[in-house]
Amino acid sequence: MHPPAGLPFAVFDEVQEGSPAKLDGIMIGDQLIKFGSVEGGDNVLIRLAAEGHMNEGKAVPVIVLRRGVQVQLTVTPRPWSGPGLLGCHVQQI
Repeated sequence: MHPPAGLPFAVFDEVQEGSPAKLDGIMIGDQLIKFGSVEGGDNVLIRLAAEGHMNEGKAVPVIVLRRGVQVQLTVTPRPWSGPGLLGCHVQQI
């Protein structure tokens, strides 16, 4: 079962300095509405990780809710000096 379109399903609770996520505009507290083809649903954290890996080096459209306003971003998962391809952590909500 998927939430209605436009509702956040996860929140960024960690964004590391110098990470691809930070450089591409993700901020702590941003609520995730869409990451590539992922818009909530079952096994969302696993599907988010898979979406990032499948799109390594490619621009991924992202929609977040920031202080009540929808913001469209483009994030490119890529290797950097820290862990993972984005350098952030999300918590399902």
